[in-house]
Amino acid sequence: MEKISILLADDHHLFRYGIKQIFEKIETFQVVGEAESAEEAFSLCVELQPDIVVMDISFPNSCGKEYAKRIVQLLEIKVLALTSHIENNYVIEMLRAGASGYLVKDSTPEELIRAIRTIHSGHSYFSSNLSKTIFENSNKEKKLEEASSQFSVTTRELEILKYVSEEMTNKEIAHQLFISPRTVETHKRNLMQKLKVRNVVGLAKYYFHFIHQLDSTMS
Repeated sequence: MEKISILLADDHHLFRYGIKQIFEKIETFQVVGEAESAEEAFSLCVELQPDIVVMDISFPNSCGKEYAKRIVQLLEIKVLALTSHIENNYVIEMLRAGASGYLVKDSTPEELIRAIRTIHSGHSYFSSNLSKTIFENSNKEKKLEEASSQFSVTTRELEILKYVSEEMTNKEIAHQLFISPRTVETHKRNLMQKLKVRNVVGLAKYYFHFIHQLDSTMS
């Protein structure tokens, strides 16, 4: 009988223990490893190649979202976010990272088991109380794409502008987007030409103007 191999990633030992106890009662589930940090989760994924990673979003010294993105994109391993966060921005960030599912920690064991089986079968699974949130954010994403098109910038260029406005270096932006610093510099140079600005200050001003206009269209 084929087993679903699972890696647990959460900085609370007792929480991991409780989830492991639930999974050990399921004959087709096998917990192959546990991680206390997002970095450790990524390293164990490289080593163990589990079918699914059940991981929290928030860790004391690392960003679960970014490591989830690496696990999905670089290792092609499915991720189920299991967290206490129900805010819109957390849900949409994990969707962007490529997570196959999103559950809140007050979900029942039965729903957690159902989520694992659903994800393993090739589908997505989200807590029922998050469906409205996902719908609302999908509408916002659509409006964002429409607005970026109207302002003659692509969604990737918009990401670059956002990070520039946050005073991030080329290396930091490259790390966030999984591209090279040289590619970041090329994007910035192209944006300066396209938007007719002379420096990164001009790019940041353009981004803030864009956000102001976007807020106006959504209000």
